[in-house]
Amino acid sequence: DYIRIAPTWKLTTRRVWWERNALVEQYKYAPLHVPKQYYFNQDLAVNVMEYLYPHIILRKGLIAGIVYPKLAEHVSEFLAATLFHTSDLFLKSEEKRTLMSQFVDNALIHLTESVIFHEPYIPNHPNNRWTKNTQLEQMITVIQSDKQHLNEVSLLKEKFMNQTQALIHGDIHTGSLMVTEDSTYAIDPEFAYFGPIGFDVGAFIGNVWLSWFSQDGYTKTDNLDRTQYKHWLAQLSVQSWNLFVSKFLNLWNTKNNGDFAIIGDKIALQEVYITNLFQDTLGFAACKMTRR
Repeated sequence: DYIRIAPTWKLTTRRVWWERNALVEQYKYAPLHVPKQYYFNQDLAVNVMEYLYPHIILRKGLIAGIVYPKLAEHVSEFLAATLFHTSDLFLKSEEKRTLMSQFVDNALIHLTESVIFHEPYIPNHPNNRWTKNTQLEQMITVIQSDKQHLNEVSLLKEKFMNQTQALIHGDIHTGSLMVTEDSTYAIDPEFAYFGPIGFDVGAFIGNVWLSWFSQDGYTKTDNLDRTQYKHWLAQLSVQSWNLFVSKFLNLWNTKNNGDFAIIGDKIALQEVYITNLFQDTLGFAACKMTRR
């Protein structure tokens, strides 16, 4: 197996181990949004889990213009529950370090560091692909030569590499969510490791924004008016963030059992925490969008 954009970049079969461990941990806190695990054999790299039917990959649904009325509720629940319960807000330090040890050697993280935070900004990098037209060429040149932009990306990369806030899914986009109108499951957490919470939240929101931008292209294909659908997508990103914050803070206020206990003004600290998280979310969303 290899990464799609680079056939010479081989992927280790141990990624099944990291995916399995992440799914088991996530299922503890978001059982309605994580497939059940039935069998695992590390030597054979086999993991048997719940068959999700009649679910489809979310990206396919968004391309088809399907509205998912419960999507914001479900994704925000998955993110808030899994990220809070694997953070210092809920876990004792020793508990967190023990859990971290299961993911500290995830070799796939270097792939993320490269394809999200490095390669898109290198002129003529062989792994970069885009539709060849003058408008895109000009935009790419501007991005790759904007030193302030590049500095901000470098700071986000440093945060991604060193901030171990929680066990993040690591690749939560519209291709790693399976949905019906009433049900949502997160799959494929093979990139899971302990990183910044904003990376997961930003990854989902950034992919929703990408879908928003793509709708006009689909209109040219099916001749459908996508105006209302674009409005729903815009609302989806806002609702997902607002619901995530509400659920995360509710967990913080009711289950703050970890070693990150508040000794000062709790409300003031939470405001700073969420403000920083919002900035991270926007930054990581932008990086994910640029990579795409």
